[in-house]
Amino acid sequence: MSKPGLRDIVMEEQQRPDEYSGYIQARIQSLREKQNSILISINDHYYIPKYETNLGADPIMEILRDNWTTSNERSETIIKDIVGNFS
Repeated sequence: MSKPGLRDIVMEEQQRPDEYSGYIQARIQSLREKQNSILISINDHYYIPKYETNLGADPIMEILRDNWTTSNERSETIIKDIVGNFS
């Protein structure tokens, strides 16, 4: 490689801070389209142990409804921390 550059960073919290199974993942990507810009995305991933397809989407929809505000607040905090460390 003659001009290597960092394209993508993924950080993952292996243990959720609540009683759910899953993980929280933060991805930082450079944007080729806009110089000196980054994209930060947060995946607040929930895993339902012993899920059966006949249950449909109801179990995950319940988790999302119950945790939407907390998840958004957590995402905003993570993004602020990331930006604060690079400023």
